[in-house]
Amino acid sequence: MKNIFTACLIVFSTCIFAQETFSGVKGGFNYATADFSSNSVDIDNSYIASFYGGLFAEFGLKKSEDKLELGLIYHRNGTDYKVTVEGETTEKGLVYVNQINLPLTYKKSINENLFLTGGAYLGVILYADAQYEVSNTNFSETIEITDDFEMFEAGLSLGVEYNFNFGGFVELKYNYGLTNTYKDEPDTFEGEADFKNRFFLLGVGYRF
Repeated sequence: MKNIFTACLIVFSTCIFAQETFSGVKGGFNYATADFSSNSVDIDNSYIASFYGGLFAEFGLKKSEDKLELGLIYHRNGTDYKVTVEGETTEKGLVYVNQINLPLTYKKSINENLFLTGGAYLGVILYADAQYEVSNTNFSETIEITDDFEMFEAGLSLGVEYNFNFGGFVELKYNYGLTNTYKDEPDTFEGEADFKNRFFLLGVGYRF
């Protein structure tokens, strides 16, 4: 708790003494998967295409071309998964995790228009659902699985951003979830499971 308070104090102080402040909107392509694994079965994961979008505030730092950004961003994350037992596929499907992320991003100026970005985010999971089918049967369904997930998630991000003179920009980011968001319920694949987000972002935005 002390470390969190210290970090918030640093961010608050930085924002107060910022050289210039902008607000804006951003959105685009969300390409997500997960480190979804179990100690009882094999789970293979692949990427799913979705979207992201939200608002942000950007603060220019004094005596520097670097910037600090705070965001409020909606993401539709998840994974395309396949469960294998003794070499045979028993289940496959899609998991979608809808969440609001609060990213804090430092932007290191390379030149007037190009920035390297890095930071961390806190995610709040709003809703999750799964669409799955059981192999060698006609059974398939879509179910809500929000209660199977923790409410909060945290991770790191790394990327690049290019700014245009009219206020627009293009960004490319990779986000790496650090925390397991899946609750270890007694009936979860007959064992413990982990679910950690991994997702790419390719989008555009505009500063006001």
